[in-house]
Amino acid sequence: MKNIKLFTVIFLLSLFLVVVSYQSAFAGYRAVRLTVPAIVSLDTANKAVFILESIDGVIKVRTNYNAHTAELLFDDEKTSVKKIKKTLRREGFPVKRKVKYLDISTFLT
Repeated sequence: MKNIKLFTVIFLLSLFLVVVSYQSAFAGYRAVRLTVPAIVSLDTANKAVFILESIDGVIKVRTNYNAHTAELLFDDEKTSVKKIKKTLRREGFPVKRKVKYLDISTFLT
């Protein structure tokens, strides 16, 4: 019985440490989905990816030209949604007003 309790305590402590380290590893990171009406084809999707990846702090980008969206993971200590939207607009890819924040774990798979 003591072994089961000890195992349970060790397991729960380990789980807690994993969660804490996971959160601290990605502290300052944000994931967003932007609606970009100009993303209408594979060509425009690739151009948007190129633009977004050129922004300092952007880590990963995914686009969907059928949904006209760009999802990106970025370090909010290096850039912001405002800067990202401004860069896209300047390059001919205006972003619709609504920005959806995503769980960063969607980018870990």
